[in-house]
Amino acid sequence: MIRLRVFFLLGGLLIASASASLWSTDAKAARFIPADTDEIISPLKLTAIDFLLPGYGTWQQNEKTFAAVYFGGNILNLGLIYLAYLNYSASESAYQSALTQQTASGADLQILKNLADRGQLFLSVAIVVNVVLRFFSAYHTYSLAAAKVVQSGPRYEFYPEANGGTRAQAGYYFNF
Repeated sequence: MIRLRVFFLLGGLLIASASASLWSTDAKAARFIPADTDEIISPLKLTAIDFLLPGYGTWQQNEKTFAAVYFGGNILNLGLIYLAYLNYSASESAYQSALTQQTASGADLQILKNLADRGQLFLSVAIVVNVVLRFFSAYHTYSLAAAKVVQSGPRYEFYPEANGGTRAQAGYYFNF
């Protein structure tokens, strides 16, 4: 009984597909263009957004692990910049206060000055690391997006002709 149902189901599908092709009058139906699986986004646009928000571009390119690393690294680095600023601000304030009141000895002033300089260096290094992280994330995004644009590459279209032959046409589509 099951074999009979499968036989009728397959037969019905075969008849339906054959009748659909017989009733079709569209001559352009033979055109073949491979479908893109993803929408192609301009690499420069994606890179600019990724520089402002690290990890966004890799997220758009379906690289979720890299996106999490870049975004998490950026958040961590912004927290370090804030801590470095607080450290530098407190050290510089203590040094300026001791300098204006002259309550500390020369050795104590030098220690406070060294703490303020170290805080300033830590702040500078944290800012430079953040900019490097943003550039690295943007470069990675650009390389992924440019590879996807190249991969989308040329498209070939095939048209049936009246004499029974086939005409081929090639084109390259640019996305800006």
